[in-house]
Amino acid sequence: MGLGRRTCPALTAVYNPAMGAPRRPAAEQATRRVAAPPVGDPIAELSPPARRLLAAAQRILARDGFTGLTLEALQAESGMNKSAVWYHFGGKPGLIAALVDVVEQEDSRRLLDEVAKGTSPEDRLDAFVGQQSQFETHADEYAQFFELLPHILRDDQLRGNFARQLAWYREIDETVLAPQGASPHDRTLQALSMLTVAVADGLAIQYAADPDCDMSAALGLWKRLIRAAVDEVKPGTSSSR
Repeated sequence: MGLGRRTCPALTAVYNPAMGAPRRPAAEQATRRVAAPPVGDPIAELSPPARRLLAAAQRILARDGFTGLTLEALQAESGMNKSAVWYHFGGKPGLIAALVDVVEQEDSRRLLDEVAKGTSPEDRLDAFVGQQSQFETHADEYAQFFELLPHILRDDQLRGNFARQLAWYREIDETVLAPQGASPHDRTLQALSMLTVAVADGLAIQYAADPDCDMSAALGLWKRLIRAAVDEVKPGTSSSR
């Protein structure tokens, strides 16, 4: 999955990769050995009233879907005046961007935390695929994301935001998967990161449609494809020259 960079000034309270690295929490410090981009905590950087609104929006989205996410519903759910949406998020599009941001940032932090525990490239690959394939554990987050996605793609501002977030999310995959000594911006790694995002979201859609579907063979093949692509860019191999 992939939002993070903002065009709406009211959203600068949420972590914005385009604005440069924020303060680094302890969990992110531990990921430096895999040279991953910084991942801030978007919830911690919001004011308490903004967090209250965001939590209310998440409950409404989970319960009633996107059509139920009205300003009136937010006012009733949060107990706050609906004008607070403009004050804290610059309007409903900003709130929607923040909703996606929270889901994606939490997913990114989990990925980096798990990969950082690996003591070998194979351990980190196992952690990468394992974290990306926890469809049942993160079913509610995927459901929120898929609920929002059609509306994001129909809105110019949200779609642009989403494109920038996807680029940032791919950068995380590139730097996590890059073998020691390789540039994380290698063209093969860039292509691989596009595929990893597509595979993770595509499998999540299939799981949402059929939770009983056995994905073990597909996950095993995905892991082998990642390993083969990473081997291509290892320093000293002919394809990396």
